[in-house]
Amino acid sequence: MFGMSCTSVSSIVTKTRSSVLSKVYSLNKNIAVLPDASGNITSVCMTDDCLKAYLSITNGNVYACDITNNIWSKLTGTTTFYNRAWRDIVCSSSGQYVCCVLASSTANDPNGIIFYSTDYGNTFEKSQFTSSITNVYYYGINLAMNSDGSVIYYAHNPSSTAGYLYKSTDYGNTWSLLVTAVTSITVKTNNTGQYVIYGGNMVTQISLDYGSTWKSTAQGATATHKYMSNVGTNLTGLLQFYALGFTAGNWNAINRTTFNVSSNATTNSALNPFYNFAPPGGGTRHIASVNKQQNLIVVDVPQSTLNGNIYISTNAASSLAQGFNGNVVADFSNFTLSQRIGQSSLTGLKANYNDSIIISNKVGKVYIYSWTLQ
Repeated sequence: MFGMSCTSVSSIVTKTRSSVLSKVYSLNKNIAVLPDASGNITSVCMTDDCLKAYLSITNGNVYACDITNNIWSKLTGTTTFYNRAWRDIVCSSSGQYVCCVLASSTANDPNGIIFYSTDYGNTFEKSQFTSSITNVYYYGINLAMNSDGSVIYYAHNPSSTAGYLYKSTDYGNTWSLLVTAVTSITVKTNNTGQYVIYGGNMVTQISLDYGSTWKSTAQGATATHKYMSNVGTNLTGLLQFYALGFTAGNWNAINRTTFNVSSNATTNSALNPFYNFAPPGGGTRHIASVNKQQNLIVVDVPQSTLNGNIYISTNAASSLAQGFNGNVVADFSNFTLSQRIGQSSLTGLKANYNDSIIISNKVGKVYIYSWTLQ
């Protein structure tokens, strides 16, 4: 274990807010990460107090950041743990529990696929995870953790025709198979771990009982939904989440789904695509929501260029079904341009359980955003 100081860390950034975003959105810090992370970050996560962040790097290592002092520490040290193809990382609200997953071309990789920590990332253990499936990256390798770290979900999609969902109730030590489905692109859960959404490829399922039983939710656009926001309770007390779909050659259609737990009914909003958000060669692939699902962030993931943007809605995209206002969807503002933080290929986006969001990009920067309800 060792710490490493970031020499090019920016101090707290204070920017003039536009009238549209005034009082509901603020940029806290723009942290420059370790040089070897440039172009390689796959995922980030953050504690509820926004004082500690974790990130994973493709063909690299796993790191933690003391945000107050801008110090990064490499958490991977042993030969079985470092320099692996890391795909996702999650942490509990306090940061005490951390879980990370990698892609391996070896079935039942003896060096391990999932690693977990119960001491803030100071030490990691290899999960007792056994699967005859080769854990190669195809469409998705995704983790979701509840607030206290006691429930973790792991979605694995090794091919276009196979998908699996696993669950751990001992902080990542052991795992049990919950679902075998056509695809398992994304899994998201709420702060307790009781409500879970899982799926992709036109079929999204929701569970109200920690994954014991499942109900299919409606899909609005005739598109493939594979990227989903976190699930939470909206202002009216209904469960709500957003999904991104593939239309017109890009990941650029938003669908909003609400679920009434009392009546066991799904309401689909059939939101229209926002084509102009997608850059050439890529599309909008990450999505997160906070503050009772009212504030929504979507980001671009260009495949071959660095011209992706961050888009923000402060009204739950309530009028998105009406379509465009000229070339821009009225519900969203381009935060990248208005705040001059620079376009990029944004590769990580997660919301914590305290209405804050962390984002990373391919050039090695991590952004932290905080929302405040008015």
